[in-house]
Amino acid sequence: MRPFEQDLVPKAAANELGLPKNSNILFFAGGAGDWAHCLATGGCKVRFTDISGQITAKVSGKYPKSFCQIKCADAYCLPEKNTDETLVSFEPVPLYKKDFVFFLLRAVALSKRVVIVQRAYLFPNPYFDFLFLSDLFSLPFECGYVSFLCRRPGKKRFVRTSLVVYSIEAKADGRKMMPRRFLKNGKPSKEFEKRNQKAASALSAFVSNPKKAILRLRGKYRLFYPVARARTD
Repeated sequence: MRPFEQDLVPKAAANELGLPKNSNILFFAGGAGDWAHCLATGGCKVRFTDISGQITAKVSGKYPKSFCQIKCADAYCLPEKNTDETLVSFEPVPLYKKDFVFFLLRAVALSKRVVIVQRAYLFPNPYFDFLFLSDLFSLPFECGYVSFLCRRPGKKRFVRTSLVVYSIEAKADGRKMMPRRFLKNGKPSKEFEKRNQKAASALSAFVSNPKKAILRLRGKYRLFYPVARARTD
């Protein structure tokens, strides 16, 4: 794969991902911009982001009118605040090596939905991170094959391609997520309030300063999430 090119360029993606027209999309780790552009042409309102200023400059010249905004931003600082946007990305593999579950935790807490598309054989993958948060907070999680028409860069012919789509949704009260084992009659138990003040403080610190919080939590990560971490190392 040459710089700034993704090796799968879709013909359409919005309907395949269940995104209606006028959906607000925050595309993170955007890479070449082809998938984000495809969503924009499908009627979505797309903000494009990538951690590389070189890439965002390249995409700005490649697709000057496709996006509501093109921003150089670290995915771990996204979304910037509570939002009704859906976060979408195509194969953000570098994020999987940086304690991806913390990115996902922030994204689910502050946004509407998180969707990642990638090839089945790509490794590592985010399956266990999605599964973990889904189980912990009882959030709707879907993982399955979806068929897309894709072409290779420089080629004109589109070929039917099956890709894996991971999708997790925040609840209506997603800003107040709580592990179900600490709920009693639909309300926080005294056990939760007593034992999880530190956890609530840590989450608050993460949302406000994710990079600093990751450094503090990194040592606890394996104890907190040993099975998934072992399978993705």
